[in-house]
Amino acid sequence: MSEYVVHPYGDLLITNHPPVGSFAVWDEPEDLSDVSDTGPTSDHGECAEPDMSTPEAFDSDRLSALDASSSIEPAPGVLLRVSSSHLIMASDRAKRMLMGPWKETNAVYPDDLRHWDIEGCLDSTALTVVMDIIHGRTRRVPRSLELDMLAKVAVVVDDLQCHEAVEIFSDMWIGELDYLPSQYTRDLVLWIFIASVFQRQKLLDSAIRTAILQCTDEFRTLNLPIPTRIVDAIDTERQELLHQAIMALDTLFERLCDDDAGCSFACRNALLGALVRQMRSKQLLWPRPSKPFPGLSFASLAADVRCFQSPVFYIPVERDPYAHDEPPEGEEPNYFAYGPTKKKGKGRKTYCAECSSVVNVSPGVSVALDGCRLQDLLEDELCRLEANVKVWTLASLEHMPISTPPTTN
Repeated sequence: MSEYVVHPYGDLLITNHPPVGSFAVWDEPEDLSDVSDTGPTSDHGECAEPDMSTPEAFDSDRLSALDASSSIEPAPGVLLRVSSSHLIMASDRAKRMLMGPWKETNAVYPDDLRHWDIEGCLDSTALTVVMDIIHGRTRRVPRSLELDMLAKVAVVVDDLQCHEAVEIFSDMWIGELDYLPSQYTRDLVLWIFIASVFQRQKLLDSAIRTAILQCTDEFRTLNLPIPTRIVDAIDTERQELLHQAIMALDTLFERLCDDDAGCSFACRNALLGALVRQMRSKQLLWPRPSKPFPGLSFASLAADVRCFQSPVFYIPVERDPYAHDEPPEGEEPNYFAYGPTKKKGKGRKTYCAECSSVVNVSPGVSVALDGCRLQDLLEDELCRLEANVKVWTLASLEHMPISTPPTTN
């Protein structure tokens, strides 16, 4: 275990045990029934308070090897000599621990130091960075951090509740990274956690919006202490968006059946058939998707709908009065007789720049391209849903009710 002096005259020895397992694993499914110390069980995600039993006395001989200017790279576990007064000023959790009735942290050991054991939830390198900031050892503090290390520092800040102490550095670190994924990835989850810890409202808004649109299942916390209210907000809004999008498809289906959409009987029949076939091919019809919509994201659904093909056919706008193919009285013309085909002559494939363009396809018959498309009938609703994705301020999230996790036997 590495030894690191933050304050050469410090009166507190922190023992940070190495975390168990990898950090923020993306490719392993979460066990939602397992509540870990770093799961979204509270709005602060604190690690459990230490055992009140007195640990074994620390070997004071090891302290003699510590150097105040030491630049030892911390190992997975680390011993930190720090000042309790600095910690009490900067950290709400340290204040409770060091000024509360905890036997462990109040006892003075044979090495003339108080001891505080932190069990396996904080990265040692991230912890030393935060301790250097709290103790004013700013020359030791890196001016830029990789995203993973920034997330590990955020875990320390969230656990110790020392947000104000690191605020200036967090602004610098976030500014140096200056990117946000456009897809639902591990990095996006890290950004949501970082933005929530460091109170970056605009960054959090953008990251949450991306998660809502791109998530294909319930939001994964990766065992980061992301507040439950944020997780619930993402899942609720994602499911509501998907529900409304599928309702828009159902509504168009009903409108075409009830003659409320399309320009003619033939047009409605053509669009209805195209809609049903393509909804079925995308598994949006039978069985009908339902909450929580596993494997489905709003972004993928909207992209599929925008790629729906619409029948292309022509409607007659002018007919030769001497033609003998007029429909019987009271019936509409057979518009499909003028559908596009590779054949030359009547019904040959003709493209018009505008829907109202009129072309001659055979002597005595002029037609115009029918302008009704499934995309046009659905685009306004898709745009409305995308534009109205609900985002929350950090203050409003504080007042959201916390969902009760399911009980397991």
